[in-house]
Amino acid sequence: MIVAMVGKARAGKTTLAALVARWYARDYGSVRLVDACADRLLARTFGVRELARDADEGEIAAAAGADESPARALKIHGLDALELAIDADGNVEADTPRGKVPPAELAIVDLPHDAPTTLLDLVDLVLLVCEPDPMSLESWQAWHDAAAAQPDRILVVGNRVRDKYDVHLLRARTSEQLFTCYAFSELVQKARSPKLLDLDQLEFGNQEVLAIVTRFLRRRCLASDDKVISVSGAFGESPLGYGA
Repeated sequence: MIVAMVGKARAGKTTLAALVARWYARDYGSVRLVDACADRLLARTFGVRELARDADEGEIAAAAGADESPARALKIHGLDALELAIDADGNVEADTPRGKVPPAELAIVDLPHDAPTTLLDLVDLVLLVCEPDPMSLESWQAWHDAAAAQPDRILVVGNRVRDKYDVHLLRARTSEQLFTCYAFSELVQKARSPKLLDLDQLEFGNQEVLAIVTRFLRRRCLASDDKVISVSGAFGESPLGYGA
């Protein structure tokens, strides 16, 4: 299953992509990460700075190999993407001309803030990181409109909420697509990298939200093609946590 992380610039989607990937890998197995952002922040988060800066995009596309590779599909649509893989122990591999990352049941794609909504056709689910502000809500509206015929393909995760009024604002605008919320976290803000955070030291609410999100993604990965698990109304089981 391919999940796209989208949202406005600096909404926290790259940090959440890294944290969700680490939590999922620890609990369920390897995750493929696809960094489609020009600054390669996700790749640098996992310590592949040199490859992110020096790799030739043609070599990366060739290394991606199989037609079903998310990076290859994004390349066709004009986005240069670098693929990584993280295992249960937190070890990271990156695509290079010498080899490609191993397969995984879940691929998380970190898309740039200005990625076109037409990329919706390339993914199974959109995880939209939304702060309680007008620019984030504009981003949600664009993706919501693009998925009007299939609203269950959009899962909204509120981020940096500070009180119940922020939650109410997001819920009022995004309705049943609001899955859960992370509150503002000084711990995450002060960390040099989400890779360096000890997951077990995260605030309890943050851990609960990561567990809920990754459990949902696991269920979607295991669901058969004729049984799509809805995200609608899922906020009821999701606590107000602590965010990136």
